[in-house]
Amino acid sequence: MHLVLEGIDGSGKSTLANNLKESLETKIPVLMYREPSDLTEAGKTLRKLLHEEKKVTPQLQKQMLDLFLKDRLENTKHYIHPFLQKNPNGVIIQDRSWISTAAYQAENPKQALVIAESYLRRKDLYSIDLCFYLRISPDVAMERIHEGKEQKQVFETIKELDRIFENYETIFRKLRFPFRVIRIDAGLPADSIKEVALSILQDME
Repeated sequence: MHLVLEGIDGSGKSTLANNLKESLETKIPVLMYREPSDLTEAGKTLRKLLHEEKKVTPQLQKQMLDLFLKDRLENTKHYIHPFLQKNPNGVIIQDRSWISTAAYQAENPKQALVIAESYLRRKDLYSIDLCFYLRISPDVAMERIHEGKEQKQVFETIKELDRIFENYETIFRKLRFPFRVIRIDAGLPADSIKEVALSILQDME
């Protein structure tokens, strides 16, 4: 099972990932994976850019698009596929995927669809079995970010979150995915979100 968690910054993806890992790892093998990763040089460069860049520009978005693809190709080959081959009953809990890349790097919904569709056509990347879209308004997400972080990343402004949220909404509304997408109200308490997610995973066994 390859589970992907998606949503804007402040939607609670990392909290859900950790809660699911804690609940599942006593029963089945679990691999936690996030994008950008810290496993490749491309992923490390991406993390540095996210923390050091002060403004989102078309040049930065193009650079990040290229780095994300390199990061994914390496991790698909060296970590994701080997884990699933060794643990056919295991689960990968992944914080962000190429869906995030389409939502974050696109300047508008039309471009977001083009990027997402290009990834859907690729045959050299990991396959997704299930996606939880943690849906939350940018205003509420921004409040959470202000409460939880001293240093903001380049995309963590209300202007950027509004753009990214619109891109996400368009992607999940207009694209047909070869895997199941479940929308979860990210405004719910963390324990409630965990129970909803675990119930869905149990129904899919």
